[in-house]
Amino acid sequence: MARVAWIVPSNEVFNNNEKQLVIDAPFAEVNLINIPSQYSFTVSFGIIGLDINKDNIIKFEIGFFKDDDDKKILFEAPLHIGDPKSDEINEIGNLGLAEFISNISLKNFIFEATGLHYVKMEIDDNTQINYFNVNVSGEVNE
Repeated sequence: MARVAWIVPSNEVFNNNEKQLVIDAPFAEVNLINIPSQYSFTVSFGIIGLDINKDNIIKFEIGFFKDDDDKKILFEAPLHIGDPKSDEINEIGNLGLAEFISNISLKNFIFEATGLHYVKMEIDDNTQINYFNVNVSGEVNE
């Protein structure tokens, strides 16, 4: 069974000389000039125990908490990992299982509110969530 090992939102990612993913400027907070505002960022993630012999689907979601427990989904989409390229996977043994590392670039994503936001990924009933705050520059979010 596949599992989401980690999720990291960041301002930029790139591949180094060894073709390894480098996460530059991961964040726990986004400071905007005003709301609503567009912001471009990347969500990097790792999947372990991936069965490369089947079509794997990751449920991807971005949202925020309007009030304490009332969440609003801003974006959701299925991500299909049908036939990953050989440089995207590291095969583990002969069981057909692999670890998969990739990222999603979100260009001009519109943040409509300040407060606690999240990115969430789920595969094979395993879920991982990463939280971050969205603030307006000069305001203190409590």
